[in-house]
Amino acid sequence: MRAACERGVFQGLQIPNGGPVILHLLYADDALFLGEWSEHNIKNLARILHCFHVSSGLRVNFNKSRVFGVGFLWGSLEGARKIHWASWDKVTASKEAGGLGIGTIKSLNVSLIAKWWWRLRAGLPTTWANVITGLHDLNLKPNCYYANNKLPGVWKNIAGVSKELMKKGIAIDRILKKQSSGPGDSWICSLASDGSFTVKVLRKVWDHCSPISIGQFEWTSDIPIKVVCFVWRARMGNIPTAMALSKRGENLENGFCSLYGDVQECANHALVHCQYARTVCEWIFKWCGVPTSTFLSVCDVIEFATNWFDCPLRRKLLLGICYGSLWHI
Repeated sequence: MRAACERGVFQGLQIPNGGPVILHLLYADDALFLGEWSEHNIKNLARILHCFHVSSGLRVNFNKSRVFGVGFLWGSLEGARKIHWASWDKVTASKEAGGLGIGTIKSLNVSLIAKWWWRLRAGLPTTWANVITGLHDLNLKPNCYYANNKLPGVWKNIAGVSKELMKKGIAIDRILKKQSSGPGDSWICSLASDGSFTVKVLRKVWDHCSPISIGQFEWTSDIPIKVVCFVWRARMGNIPTAMALSKRGENLENGFCSLYGDVQECANHALVHCQYARTVCEWIFKWCGVPTSTFLSVCDVIEFATNWFDCPLRRKLLLGICYGSLWHI
């Protein structure tokens, strides 16, 4: 990666004020690549990983990999900052709560540490688990006991994450609970329906919050992510309309619609109320053979498409058409 950066094949993340260029972060068997958000970078990263596979025999599973671009949320130019279109709590909130679903680094770190508890209690007997159990005398201690505080070391720090969980109101027995069944004891995780602990399920509980927006919203992989993210922002009014720009300190001549100057331009007006937007919507719905309806907001359009008709395929097609129409208007 360093050689690719030096040759201009991959553009890393430049830390400001004379800081270093960050290319990647490694944790156990996970890798996080950081770079400028561009098609050039994404394609070349895929080529670099392919070369890695050819030379080492280790294949990267792209189906389990995720790409996040934050250029549509924040950013900066030389000597100036771009407009922030989404607050961090909305970005990290789960998709079920109406957020972007990225999650926090804190929740990932705590969940990965807690996974060691699960491996110690519920995993197969291993040398390291026997050593930790013996050193900290866990067999003769309560189930909630994980470390002897008098013994320094990494495991003491791992056990100390329980304090962080308690701050979030997550009891230890929700992650690991001893259950007597049959000839021996077993351990279950009450956070998951199947009783098995996963990093994902603990992160979801940690990052849980109250709904941050109203109405339904469906994330679909069949539509370009930039289109879906635009609609996600539009339903909250966070797109560059005159009203939104004015609220963020931009000096505008007026805040009215450029086509119909007697109405203040907001996201709902620009994409739904405006005569141009209504005409486009009517023609598209007529072309689809869908009875037209009166929409008052972007949320109304999404909710109508999400609940329209009984056939999932036709409903999915209409949702994609609505997302694309809102994007192009």
